[in-house]
Parts: sequence; C-alpha cells; structure tokens
Amino acid sequence: NKMIIRLVKEYCTGEDIEPVSYLKEYIAELTFDSVGGSYVNSIFLMKGNTVTALQKPNKENHTFLGWYYLDGEVEIPFTLETVVNKDLTIYAKWQENTSEKGSN
Repeated sequence: NKMIIRLVKEYCTGEDIEPVSYLKEYIAELTFDSVGGSYVNSIFLMKGNTVTALQKPNKENHTFLGWYYLDGEVEIPFTLETVVNKDLTIYAKWQENTSEKGSN
C-alpha cells in the first residue's frame, strides 16, 4: 500500500524506532492461522480497508472451506469485503476428505 510506505518514510528515519508505535494507530495486521495447514504470511494494511486477495492454504486430506474470525463466540466468514479496523487473526476452516471404499 503506497500510503503505508509514505508513512514509514515520513516517520521512520535513522535509528528512531518510536514512530513505529505511532503508525500502529493507522495500520492493522491481519494474521492467518491455517490450523495445521500450510503457512500464510501476515498482511499489513491501512485500518478501514479491505484486502484484495486471500491466499488459500493447503492441508493434506482436507478441503479448504474459507477464512473465518471470531466476534465473541460467533464464527464469521472473512471475505474480500470484510473491512479491517484493528489487528485481527483469521482461522482456516477445513473439511476432512473421506474416501469411500466400495463393498463387494
């Protein structure tokens, strides 16, 4: 995101690390928990924005059903339309693949 790069260049110069905490006011981290699947890197974006793409993890003998987050105890699908206003961890939902064996 060009806005994030501009903020970093403007406020993070030299050895001064303090401005990074200032940027946390504007930037959210979206963390992915693949729940046993392949690793997915975190995404940093401006608060109030949506993501443009979501990586699909892989997990042996499972089908990926999508990304979800918890609002209290309620499981909510995370989509490209979900607005991110704070740091958030989203979780992969999986369905185990079952193989049916024919009987003779």
